Amino acid sequence: MGNFDGSFASAVRALKRKYPDIKLILIKPYFSNELNTNKEYYEFTYDDVVIPDVLAGVHPKSAITKRNRWMAENSDFVVTYVYRNFGGAYDAKKYALKLGKTVFETNDMLTDKR
Repeated sequence: MGNFDGSFASAVRALKRKYPDIKLILIKPYFSNELNTNKEYYEFTYDDVVIPDVLAGVHPKSAITKRNRWMAENSDFVVTYVYRNFGGAYDAKKYALKLGKTVFETNDMLTDKR
């Protein structure tokens, strides 16, 4: 969410150079006017932008958790950045592992080690 999307997109683009079949798809938990306002940015940055149908009518407070589960269920691989053992990212990673997904951890790629 937020500015983190750009950092994460960079990490996935790095993986795309090695694995060109990877698609960089932004999964939004709900529609926001930002998608229309910054349409050119989204079209340039991502291969696709998706708002899953299963999130229609879901309360915004639970939409992100449900979106994270949907992503794990509908992905071949899961790329994570988890720096603590609680919270939404941690729960999503645990769920992906429970589903038997291959999980790539980007903690070292995205952390400034100066």
